[in-house]
Amino acid sequence: MRWGYLAPVGARPQAVYSPLWLFAERHGGLEEVCLAHSEATLSAALRVEEALKHLVEGARATRIQVPEADVEEASRLMRGVLEAWRARGLKLAVDVTPGRKAMSIAAYKAAVEAGADAVIYLHLLDPSYEGLPVHLIPSSAWSLVYLRGPP
Repeated sequence: MRWGYLAPVGARPQAVYSPLWLFAERHGGLEEVCLAHSEATLSAALRVEEALKHLVEGARATRIQVPEADVEEASRLMRGVLEAWRARGLKLAVDVTPGRKAMSIAAYKAAVEAGADAVIYLHLLDPSYEGLPVHLIPSSAWSLVYLRGPP
């Protein structure tokens, strides 16, 4: 199965690459990864882009800049990426874990409007692990939640 995976980017790169890594481990086939960043979160997006080279073999990473607090415009831009992937025959996954709140809301809106196959959220059950990559956190302290799509 071939997947396109979109995630907004906030200040913490771990919030982006941890759920991405879990999703890739469970489903494989990540062909495209799009990092939706704001002007303020570009440096975090660049760090995630570098980490992806080591986390997900063969996935092509792209970035789009979205307005941090304009849900409608950010959603429109993200939906455009998702619709282009769908036209190429990719299944669509959207992660709403990372990003500024408005960016995560925009990602969810884009996912619903584009008919995403999976919408995920990494729920950290123990906040003392915040900021750590998921592979350093006991599995009893987190849960990968599917808001839409396959478990």
